[in-house]
Amino acid sequence: MVRGYRGELDLNNAQQTLCRKHAGAARWAFNYGLRRKQEAYKAGQKTPTAIDLHREINALKPSEP
Repeated sequence: MVRGYRGELDLNNAQQTLCRKHAGAARWAFNYGLRRKQEAYKAGQKTPTAIDLHREINALKPSEP
């Protein structure tokens, strides 16, 4: 037998803002990786691995805290 449960988060405004920021960052990272893989495919190059993409994204981050 398979059971399913539903839950609901009761977030305040600050928590909602943080969740939206997290979702936006995840969406940006996914789209960046997809774009890089498509560019490599069209150019006939080897497609970058997940580790390569992580390194590229980390290199884009500002170095100062």
